[in-house]
Amino acid sequence: AKTVTSSGPYIVGSNVTYSLLARNLGPGTAQAAIVVKDLLPAGLTYVSATGTNWSCAAAGQTITCTRTAAGTLAANASADAITVTAKVATGATGSLLNMAQVNPAANETLVESSPVGTTNNGYETGDPTVGSNNDASATVAVTDSIDLTLAKTVTSSGPYIVGSNVTY
Repeated sequence: AKTVTSSGPYIVGSNVTYSLLARNLGPGTAQAAIVVKDLLPAGLTYVSATGTNWSCAAAGQTITCTRTAAGTLAANASADAITVTAKVATGATGSLLNMAQVNPAANETLVESSPVGTTNNGYETGDPTVGSNNDASATVAVTDSIDLTLAKTVTSSGPYIVGSNVTY
């Protein structure tokens, strides 16, 4: 499950924060070393990714978090949440779709009931109701920012003495 936990408006230079929560739907126990991948869209740049019992790193737009410090994950249990923070990049506009996926440990012996597909490197549509239940997505809308400026000049000519007018 992926949710936006920060509040907008999202303008260039502001941060957006996501929460990712991996859950084992069972019926078996998931092996350790579950991997969560988060694909930041163009328009977002990586700031950080952290979570208790997770080791996270970024390479380009892909964030990879591996559940390292915890053991197996029981059926119907959730792992600790991962918090991903990204910055809205210069030139970002419109809606930014951020997709994530969860993968079983490489040594997993149980077959996933609805495994990650092959479309878009496993990110598929980002909608767990379509295809795999191992992917999720969240969208934020970038708001155009404004930059007002003001110029002030003296338009009258001096000399200025007590009682005279100055026009700006």
